[in-house]
Amino acid sequence: MDTVDAETSVVYVLYDDGSTEMQILEGGNGEPVLSKPGRIVTEDEYNEALAAVNAHNEAATEALEQQEQAAIKADYDALIALGVPAATATRLTGYTPPASDQPATVGSDG
Repeated sequence: MDTVDAETSVVYVLYDDGSTEMQILEGGNGEPVLSKPGRIVTEDEYNEALAAVNAHNEAATEALEQQEQAAIKADYDALIALGVPAATATRLTGYTPPASDQPATVGSDG
């Protein structure tokens, strides 16, 4: 428990489910109340656990974004395979292929 001032202290909590919490106790005499099974830890332990949670969340977000982009590209490719013009496929899916992957258009020099 860290003391902020004579009447305020900070308690760092790690819950058994992997979540974290920082409680600010007013009045100096308050005992922390844990909302679920867990334990009180040092600020360093809390910061380590919080960094791990944040890293996990960032990795999960990145994986979801990659899955979403793959699905969008698959939709674009399916529309192109059906003969839909690239500009229309881009408008419908929001996917813009790299310049080297774009199909040649009628009258282009490519």
